[in-house]
Amino acid sequence: MRLREFTLRDIAAIADIRNASVSISPDFYAMTVDRFRCDFYGEGQPAQSRIVVAENEQLEVVGFYHLYTDEHLLRTGRVDLDSLHVRPDIRSAGIGALLLTHACTTAREWGAGRVSIAIPESSTRSMAFLTRQGFEAVCTFEKTRVNLSGTDFAPPVLPPEQGIRHFAVGVDETAFIKLFNECFSKLWNFSELTVKELTDWNHRANFDPEGCFLLFENDVLIGFSTVLKTEEMIENRSAPIGRIFELGVIPQKRQSGAGFILLQQALHYAAAQGLQAVDLVTEASHDGGRQLFRKLGEHPVRRTIVLHRSIETMQFPKRFVDG
Repeated sequence: MRLREFTLRDIAAIADIRNASVSISPDFYAMTVDRFRCDFYGEGQPAQSRIVVAENEQLEVVGFYHLYTDEHLLRTGRVDLDSLHVRPDIRSAGIGALLLTHACTTAREWGAGRVSIAIPESSTRSMAFLTRQGFEAVCTFEKTRVNLSGTDFAPPVLPPEQGIRHFAVGVDETAFIKLFNECFSKLWNFSELTVKELTDWNHRANFDPEGCFLLFENDVLIGFSTVLKTEEMIENRSAPIGRIFELGVIPQKRQSGAGFILLQQALHYAAAQGLQAVDLVTEASHDGGRQLFRKLGEHPVRRTIVLHRSIETMQFPKRFVDG
């Protein structure tokens, strides 16, 4: 068995391995060559990204991993393992452990102190494997969805002291960053948002300032929500959906209805854009966001567990360090 860098000729094999390794459902789209190119080589890719494949003596690709990070993640000492899959018929042969060890050496070379991976809560086999490899669960997220088809979401009715408008590029960055950091400073793995990162976010292909809303009270910015557009599989067909990428309200205004106003505005915008559904991901321990969605007829899609492994003191075989 040898590990080597990914090449474009490996795409079909990687797609087959990935599809055979996960449960393909409305929330787990089947990997295709085009989808692979979009996910791994599209606009706005992470600052550092690496794909390594495992190849047997017959030169067949039997497994792979995809590791990535960016400035924001590295400030918290973290690198994300986006994918690690082994062909199902040869599992339990040590290939997964080999790939994982190689991924951890890469992460340490990038300056990380830990590797993070997210898996579906239902993936008991993956959980058992990662636990054996020294990973520990640190957080659980719940993804929920509101279906918009055939529903007319009216804009929110605001009290007289409040107003809402779109994000203005070149005007609102400083106030937005201050509010963002205030809203999310207590969440796990928090790292302060910077001007450069916000600029990068706002240059994403699926970002539209018209879908980013700022809520003011007596001319003071108190909250925001952002809808990103994407394509996902719904009932075995590709459909345009929205994802609430950000929804925050300053601590002193929580439980005041401000979050629900921002959510209503986001759904009104999404429905007017012809999106079929809107997704929201929240920490399972943070019930406020999920309670907002429940008011609008949401249904759960998936629970995901985030696991971490410290790599600062790991001892790696020299052959892995040397590649």
